[in-house]
Amino acid sequence: TSALRMNLEVLELNNYGKDVLYETYFLVAGYLTCNYEKTNKSSCLWEYFKRLHVWLYDIIPEKSHGAGNMVTFMDEWVSCGGRELLIAFSIKTCLRSLEQHPRNYYACNSLRFFLSKVNTLELREKISKELIEYAMQNPGDFSLWMVICSSVVDLKTNEFASYRREWKSHSRLESKEKQQDLGNCERLINELYEKMRDFALATGCYGGLLAAFVLNFRLNIWDNLE
Repeated sequence: TSALRMNLEVLELNNYGKDVLYETYFLVAGYLTCNYEKTNKSSCLWEYFKRLHVWLYDIIPEKSHGAGNMVTFMDEWVSCGGRELLIAFSIKTCLRSLEQHPRNYYACNSLRFFLSKVNTLELREKISKELIEYAMQNPGDFSLWMVICSSVVDLKTNEFASYRREWKSHSRLESKEKQQDLGNCERLINELYEKMRDFALATGCYGGLLAAFVLNFRLNIWDNLE
C-alpha cells in the first residue's frame, strides 16, 4: 500500500498522462501474471489494476487506429490503442493470472468487472466464446465457470450493474456515458448455454454442470438435466 500511494503521487505529478498510465498499467499486469501467489492474488494490486484500466479507458479513443490489433510496443499503445484493445488486454491478464493460480477469486472478480463494460453484442459474443474455450481447456477451474455463468445471466438480467457502479466510482471524469443496450441476446444465450451444457454432460465437468444447472434456474430454460 505504501508503494501504491507513492506511485499515485508519481501519476499525479505527471498529471495522469497517457504514457505514464500505460507504463504503470503494463507493470501492474506483469506483477499480476507472475508465479508468486502473494503477488498474483494481491487484492490491493488487483484494485489498482482496475483503476488504471478505468483511467485509461476515459482518455483513449473508442476504436484502435493506425497499428490496430498488431500493437506490440508501449509507444504504439499510447498512439494507437483503443478501448476494445484495452478490454481485451485486461481480460487476457486475468486469464494469464488464472493459468498461474487457478481459482483466483480476485482475477475472476476482475473478469466480471471488465466484462461489465463490454458495450456491443459482437464483442461480448467473441469474449464469451473465448472464455468457454479457455474453461474447456481448464475444466477444473470452478471459479471461471461461475464467471461465464454470471456473464450469460447478465445478457438477460443486467447482473453486472453493481460492477458498472464500481466502474463509475473509479472514474476521474464526470462521465455521462450510459451503458448501451446489447439488444436481443436470446440467440447468444442459447448458444453459450448449449455449448456449456453439452461439454459438461460429455465430460462430467463439475463446474460446467453446476453452471448449466444455475442457468436453468436463473433463466427459466427448464432443460432436462436429470
